[in-house]
Amino acid sequence: MIVGDFNFPVIDWDTETTPKSNTHSTSSQRFLDAVRDAYLYTHVTQTTRCRHDQNPHIQDLLLTSDDDMINNIEYNAGIGLSD
Repeated sequence: MIVGDFNFPVIDWDTETTPKSNTHSTSSQRFLDAVRDAYLYTHVTQTTRCRHDQNPHIQDLLLTSDDDMINNIEYNAGIGLSD
């Protein structure tokens, strides 16, 4: 299990793609390729980062080697200024 606050806002986790023309695409694509190469499953399906000046995106990830390892994730509001 790998859990963390990853900063890859351009990854679309629904389609597992990155845009071709974005300046962050190279590192995001390498990270996405590493997740695929390790046969990891992503369990976070709702946005976890939402600021007034940014598009909402999934920044916090929970990755496992078994799709059935995680049964339920609760998405709660942030505390203070935290996401």
